[in-house]
Amino acid sequence: MRITVYNVTLDQMINGIDLRFSQETLNMIKSIANVLELNVDDNDITILTKTFHLEAEMLKSEISLLQHTDNVPKSTIKNCDTWIKWLTEFNSGRETIFNNIFKMLKIFITIPVTSCSCERAFSKLSLIKTKLRSTMHQDRLDGLLTIRMVL
Repeated sequence: MRITVYNVTLDQMINGIDLRFSQETLNMIKSIANVLELNVDDNDITILTKTFHLEAEMLKSEISLLQHTDNVPKSTIKNCDTWIKWLTEFNSGRETIFNNIFKMLKIFITIPVTSCSCERAFSKLSLIKTKLRSTMHQDRLDGLLTIRMVL
C-alpha cells in the first residue's frame, strides 16, 4: 500500500508543486517584491522586461524617479494593491508617469493563483449542458452558467 499508493501520490504532488512554482515564477515574484521595495538590480529588470514585455530603460528610469520622489511612503507601501491605489489617486496622473510599473502591477495581480475557478466553471458546465440540452444557444448557456456560478 505504501509503495503503490502513498509514494506515487506523494511524487505526483511534488511534481505538481514543482510545475506550479518553477524557478522562473519564483524569480518573477522576487523581482516584483524588489520593485515594491524600490531596490532593484539589472537581473530584476531583465526578468521583468522579459516577463511583462516592458522597455528596460523606461522601467529603470521610472524606478529611479520613484526612488527620488519624496511623497512615496516607502515604509508603508508593501503590497501591489497599495501601490496601485497610490498610482491611481484621483487627478495625480501617476499611472501615466509610471506607465511601465503600473502595467506590470496590473498584469501581476491578475495572474490567477490557482485554477479552481476554471475547474469549477467546467464542473458546473457539465451539469448545465447535458445530452438533453445539446442544442442550446451560446447566450442561453452563458446566462444559465452565470446563474449557476452565483448559487
